[in-house]
Amino acid sequence: MLLKGFQAERGAKIFKLYVGLFLGFFLTVGFVVPVELPTTETGVYFSLGIPYAEAPVGRLRWRPPVDKILDTDLTVGKQLFSASCHPFSQKNLSYNRHGREINEDCLYLNVWTPNLQGNHPVMVWIHGGAFRNGNGNILGDLLARHGVVVVSLNYRLGPLGFFSHTALETDDPNFGILDQLSALRWVRRHIDYFGGDPTNVTIFGSSAGALSVDLLTAHPDAAGLFNKAIAKSSYIASPLRIKKKFANLVKNDAYGFPQEIAEDHTERVLQSIGLDGDESLKFLRALEPEFLVSSQLRSLPIIDGTSLKVDHFDCIRDSACGNPLDAYMTGAMSYEGYTYSYEKYGLWLQANIGRLINVYDEDFAIQKEIGFKRFIGDMRFLVSAKLSASAHQNTAAKVYTFYTDAGLVTKNDKELGTPHGWDNTALWTRVQDKKRKILQKHYHVNWSRFAHGKELIGNGSWQPWSEDRSYWQVLGREGGDAGPELEERFQLAEYYMAR
Repeated sequence: MLLKGFQAERGAKIFKLYVGLFLGFFLTVGFVVPVELPTTETGVYFSLGIPYAEAPVGRLRWRPPVDKILDTDLTVGKQLFSASCHPFSQKNLSYNRHGREINEDCLYLNVWTPNLQGNHPVMVWIHGGAFRNGNGNILGDLLARHGVVVVSLNYRLGPLGFFSHTALETDDPNFGILDQLSALRWVRRHIDYFGGDPTNVTIFGSSAGALSVDLLTAHPDAAGLFNKAIAKSSYIASPLRIKKKFANLVKNDAYGFPQEIAEDHTERVLQSIGLDGDESLKFLRALEPEFLVSSQLRSLPIIDGTSLKVDHFDCIRDSACGNPLDAYMTGAMSYEGYTYSYEKYGLWLQANIGRLINVYDEDFAIQKEIGFKRFIGDMRFLVSAKLSASAHQNTAAKVYTFYTDAGLVTKNDKELGTPHGWDNTALWTRVQDKKRKILQKHYHVNWSRFAHGKELIGNGSWQPWSEDRSYWQVLGREGGDAGPELEERFQLAEYYMAR
């Protein structure tokens, strides 16, 4: 027995020696030794709260992010989320589903991976929240179980993330978008440590996260950082009225709403919190972040010609402007307008109520407001998806579109569909109810297949989108192509936009 024990010990030492030599050779030729990570109950490896850029505080407030290099000894293997970036109100902690700390030092990301020694597709989630709320605190293991590395991130929000001032040292005041680029550079440099393939990266997001995805597909600094994109409920075609001082600035946008100069908007933001509006950057950088974000004014990306183009769709079609993709997916919810106000469209809605009833007769039969809200949601989100699909289809990308119609809201025992943002529970929550389980399966299976470059299956066969075959895959319930039922809705929304 002693001899056997000695032989076993000797064998183990020889094995360790060979392993050491083997790893030493791999390091010499440039291969990566996987890090050690904890695992979730489902066996997915994870690491939370990894800094990807220096803290944007003090002199770094309202400056482009300073990239950080991964230090595996200090930053890998954490099991708690980092602090979230400041929301527009400290009361909005409902957005912080996992972790409630708020801090200006918030440029962190999280990683979930099915296997540390693989070469898996990477999916980078960009959260929504109107660019003034939200965080990357998700249950990323739910999607990572499907053979992909999932990355989520925080980025600067509100006036800390989107702020134009005459004394800025940069021409791009969209610091939240620049943060997203910094996180993508981190993924390119370091994701192979986590079993990810840095040459196969899909960016995806919902609402403001989806708009971010669309903006990145046209950002010059994003070239080569990803090759696929999914925009869920983007509003890239909706009015974005805050601009820097362009020579061709017009009084009203395509929707008839007045334009704003970015610096004028900043002045109003500062005045709303009791300042004069002409304070120096040095003075503003010394203020407490809670004071700056106390403004209730809406913060939007600023049309600066870089992060946000004057004409996004022309840029996508121009090979010298947009970033070429292997594949692009976009879509919207069936009842996007559920929580949206329609009062500012009131005169047009009343003047065209006959057209609306003709297209949305089932909604008007339940309640007039439902018909109005369905139309507003279609105009804001469905049309954006269609225009984006058309622009990317003119490139070499394979394009897919979807129509999420899980019956999550009902009225008078009738299913109204899926409201804006409500489907995110299917992506990032351990759901129990049947409707969300169906939607979760449709999302997780097809999102991961998209990242792998496989054919999508939907509820059967999901056909690519094209101008002459506008295929919209139904998700969240049984169904195939929603294109025919959407055609009249598209025509009515485009009729409104043309006027």
